Amino acid sequence: MNNIGVFGDSFAHRHYPHIRASIDTGEKFHQDEGKEDFLREFPTFMEYIRDDNNSVKTHGFPGTDLLWSFVQFEKYHELYDTIIFILTSDGRITINYDQSGPHDKIYDLSQPLTTSNIASCKHAKATFANDSSAKGVELYHIYSGLEKWHELCATDGFLEREWIIYNLVIDRIKQIRPDVKLIRAFSDVPEFWVPPDDGPVKRETNYRRVIKGVSLSDIMHIEDNIMNYTPPAQVPYADARQCHLTSESHKILAGQIKKWLKTDELYLNIDLREFEGINPDVKKYFVSKHASVTNWLTYNNIIL
Repeated sequence: MNNIGVFGDSFAHRHYPHIRASIDTGEKFHQDEGKEDFLREFPTFMEYIRDDNNSVKTHGFPGTDLLWSFVQFEKYHELYDTIIFILTSDGRITINYDQSGPHDKIYDLSQPLTTSNIASCKHAKATFANDSSAKGVELYHIYSGLEKWHELCATDGFLEREWIIYNLVIDRIKQIRPDVKLIRAFSDVPEFWVPPDDGPVKRETNYRRVIKGVSLSDIMHIEDNIMNYTPPAQVPYADARQCHLTSESHKILAGQIKKWLKTDELYLNIDLREFEGINPDVKKYFVSKHASVTNWLTYNNIIL
């Protein structure tokens, strides 16, 4: 049996749209309801590569930065024969914070707390500006500090420092597990300082980055164009795609991963052409195409 461990961000994490949507619609669902039905109706690449010869477990969590995933990798990598590490964006910062109990839609998950840019911090600050509770005041100050952090990271000199750290973390992962397999979550993710397969170093102003490769987000963008649907802004969490992709794409992705795992190639070289012919059902993947979350669950044969 080949035990496969997956590490990374939301591209390696399942979510249950009815739980998130219920915060805004008022419909009440228990956290554990329907999980087995979701696994059946919305399989991901992890289900598609799981068989009699492969077991798969994920340690991914949405929104997290590379350091957070690296800590999980340090804790658990020895449990697995094969490691798949999904590299997230370099701009994120994750801190551990006890967010037990949904306060509002900004943190409907227990932990950790992550921001990726100045705008997200400003939005969160505005949410807690008039919250006089102890937790509200604390979160307001946390987001204020993170906003200043992102402002600092936007300067050229500090940005190069962040990229160096990012690349050194990847190098450390490779030192611990020379057999690690890496997948890019986003096309603009820095890779190791000397590119193994993507050509020469690219210079931008006074800092260096390497030329990037195809990523999982590129698959998502293909799907967006095929489905030609933008959920209305007033319906949060309307996108039910697991790990940001339709099951049609996950099946294709799993086929590419299976072949890749048999090679010595470090990065998954995603062939986007295979995804251009999919025909996903928009009503399956977007809650906002239905009158209620309950109607969407019924449409997808999910019994709670």
